[in-house]
Amino acid sequence: MKKALSFVLPGLILVLIVGLLVLFVSGKGISTGYCLVTERGDCLIILDNAPVVMGNRTGRENAFGTLETGDRIWILHDGIQESYPGKTGVYLIVRTGDGAITDIPEQVLNSLRELGWIS
Repeated sequence: MKKALSFVLPGLILVLIVGLLVLFVSGKGISTGYCLVTERGDCLIILDNAPVVMGNRTGRENAFGTLETGDRIWILHDGIQESYPGKTGVYLIVRTGDGAITDIPEQVLNSLRELGWIS
């Protein structure tokens, strides 16, 4: 048993390191933030007080369908386009916790209201 673990653990560490290198080289990123679902059905992630529109690159038609405003989420994504709000393509999304609209900073909500993203 100990001999098997001595091969498995280094193997898992190697796979993790190679995976992270592939992500880094491919320009993909991993981020966590809060979800904001607009009246039009667009899904945004709030990253460090900045909204980013999430584009579906998962291959699943309704990848964002179970998300609600305020949910804490983790995403694997492309680089973020420098616009306001920013934009990114999402390849994997994981809901990590519940939340509410009160978890999103009021300044972000106000700026999105001014731009017509939310009412």
